[in-house]
Amino acid sequence: MGICSSSCTSGIYFSITSLLIGNPARGFMYLMVYNAMMFVLPLIAILAIAANRRVVDNIERAEKAGHRAVSLLAGLAMLAIGGYILPMALM
Repeated sequence: MGICSSSCTSGIYFSITSLLIGNPARGFMYLMVYNAMMFVLPLIAILAIAANRRVVDNIERAEKAGHRAVSLLAGLAMLAIGGYILPMALM
C-alpha cells in the first residue's frame, strides 16, 4: 500500500489489525478475501481486457473517433472543478 492510497485504503487494514490481535485466523481470512476482491480481481479483469486484441482495437477506434468531444468535456470539467475550488482556496 503506497502513501498516496493510504488515506483511502488504510481503514480496512486498521480494522483487520484489531481482528488479528483478537482472532488471528479470522483476521487473516478477512485480509485475504479483501485483498483478493479489491486488488487481485480488478487486476485480472484489466489484464483480460488488455489481452483481448479485439477489445483493444475497439477502444482505440472509439478514442480516435471521439477525441475532440472527450477533450472538450474534460476541459470543461476541469474548468468547473477549478471554478468550484478556487473561491474556497481564496477564503
